[in-house]
This record gives sequence, structure tokens and C-alpha cells, in this order.
Amino acid sequence: MVGGLEENRVKMNFFLETVKVLLLTIYLIFESIILWFLPSRRKNVAGELVLITGAGSGIGRLMALEFARLGSTLVLWDINQEGNKETSRLAKEKGAVRVHTYTCDCSKKEEVYRVADQVKKEVGDITILINNAGIVTGKKFIDSPDSLVEKTMQVNVMAHFWTYKAFLPAMMASNHGHLVSIASSAGLIGVNGLADYCASKFAAIGFAESVGLELLALDKTGVKTTIVCPYFINTGMFDGCNSKWPRFMPILEPEYASKKIVDAILKEQVYLVMPRSLYFIFAFKNIMSAKLGVVLGDYFGAFHFMDHFKGRVKKD
Repeated sequence: MVGGLEENRVKMNFFLETVKVLLLTIYLIFESIILWFLPSRRKNVAGELVLITGAGSGIGRLMALEFARLGSTLVLWDINQEGNKETSRLAKEKGAVRVHTYTCDCSKKEEVYRVADQVKKEVGDITILINNAGIVTGKKFIDSPDSLVEKTMQVNVMAHFWTYKAFLPAMMASNHGHLVSIASSAGLIGVNGLADYCASKFAAIGFAESVGLELLALDKTGVKTTIVCPYFINTGMFDGCNSKWPRFMPILEPEYASKKIVDAILKEQVYLVMPRSLYFIFAFKNIMSAKLGVVLGDYFGAFHFMDHFKGRVKKD
């Protein structure tokens, strides 16, 4: 008798939860469609403490200038001291009142922790953390030296672990903050000639998604997450790479990319994929056969993106 009651209770719970999920699914689909056409509210980040890694150049610098214009306090990390100072100067020209620069090699855990402690003592608790620093070797896997593979993983993903460890506890304590991972479209699909880079970005996305779910499970809904997956950005990092169909998959201009990223943060958008055409490619990725995937990959030029890769040329 007891067993039968328990079985009926389980069946009823299954039925009720299924109905609830179906109704929520319908509601959220309509909500997404409506929000697609309506302007979203943007949060005020004036006075927020924004830390950007890799701030000495590229989109790191451009994002810093955007947040300077919005009245945020900036904490700029980069291994290039001179580049970081130049970003600071430009940010002050844009109206930033408080800008703090720190030289940090994000590939070294001990250095990340040391500089993070210095930031907390000198500036305060970071409320918006943007993990932007990244490197690319641009070599075939078999030709990649072990040291460069390790460096790629250390900068592109392990640094995210250490910065989260350093700054997330304060965000959780106040239930206020924002974690931003500048990943890559190469973290959603494999690319010929980018094995180590793809692996690092796949890991960065998985890590960011998992931490986001942990925060939800802990009811820390005030700590937001944004994961950014852009196509190639014309910052010099991927110099020499090309797009077979630039009208469909254009190489992104850094000014456009940085503005879209900051806007996504202000809207508390969980995922940002650029350009929008990539949403369709990733939507079909997991439902098509492997053979069809190869055919389409060849059509879109995925086998030859890196054929003429030069990368950012180091200045003497």
C-alpha cells in the first residue's frame, strides 16, 4: 500500500513538474522573441571597480575606454607595462577619474594571486572582472612546442581559475558582481591549425558556464556572468588569417567588438556570439552528421583560416 502511494506521488510530481517546465518554456520563448525587438535596460556601472586583464592593447584597451566613459573605476592588468600606461592615459582623457595599472603575467598563478592581493589592499573589491588576456601560437599541433602549448593553457584558461579564486568570494559575500569571459568562437567548434587555442577556449567556456550554474544553485543571483565568443577580431593577434565569405563571416573590427561586448555586459547578457551568422552555424553543429560537418566546414573555409597566419609582430 505504502509503495503504491509513493509511486503515485512520484508520477504526480513528474506530471506537475513537466507541465510547469512546458509552460515556462513557452513563456520564455515568447519573452526572448519580444526582447529581440525591444531595447533592453542597461545597468549603471558608474563607480563599479572594473578589472580588465590584457588591457594594454586590442579590445582590452578599447573596453577600458568604454568603461572610462561610463564612469567606472578601472584596474588594468597587462604584462606590457608601457602599453598599460598608454591605456591609462587614454582612459583619463575619456573622463576616468580613478585608473590603476598593474603589471601582471597572467600565466603565473603566484603572480596573479600576489597582484590580486595588492589590488584588494590598494583599490578594493573588484565588482566586474573581465578575463580578456589571451595568446595564440598559430602552429599545427604537431609543430607546437610543449612550452607554447602550456603557455596557451595558462593564459587562456588557468588564469581565469586564479582570478575567480581571488575576486569571486567578495562578490558572493555581497551578492553583487559580474564575471566576464572573453572566449572565442573557436571555443565552440574545432578549427584546423588552432588545436591548443581551441582547447583553451573550450575549457574557458566550460569553466565559465559551470561557475555560473554554481552561483545560481547557491542563489547568488546578483553575480552575473557573460561569455563572449567572437570570430577573428582585427587586433593583430590573428594577422594573416582570412575569411572565405567575408559578407557572411566578416573579420570583426575591434571598435565594433568592444562596444558590443560592453553593451552585452550592461544588458547582463549571458552569451554573446559575433557575428550573428555564427548562431546559425552553432545551432546546426550538434544535429548534423560528422560528414556533413566536414562538407560545411570546407565550404566556410574552416580548413584554411590559418593558412597565412602571421600573428602580432613583436616590436623591437
